[in-house]
Amino acid sequence: MRMGIPLLLLFGLVGGAADVQAAPTHAVSRLYFDANNTLIGQGLRYCTGKTQHQGVASHANSRWIDVSYACQGDSTDVSYGSWVPAQLRQDFCTLYDACTSLMPWPEPGLPGTLGNGFYSD
Repeated sequence: MRMGIPLLLLFGLVGGAADVQAAPTHAVSRLYFDANNTLIGQGLRYCTGKTQHQGVASHANSRWIDVSYACQGDSTDVSYGSWVPAQLRQDFCTLYDACTSLMPWPEPGLPGTLGNGFYSD
């Protein structure tokens, strides 16, 4: 009996630890484009962990550009999906203010309202 209680406590603590999620270290704005390089959607993850999307933000779309913002500090990083053409990569930071912002921000002009979750599908 004496060994049962410590083992129960150990397994109880281990099982409960899986429910705890660390706060993100970076916020993200993922901008989605169609085959004509037109902005069609956006997924947002904030430093609080909250996620939102607007427009067509499909997990299957590989035409995306991520702008990652440090939650502590002011660094910004840009990464690209596999089907983003060179011209859009080159012009992105000039066309969109996302590269100079200090946090993700909904892009104006996208259809619909902000919804919960990172993806629209």
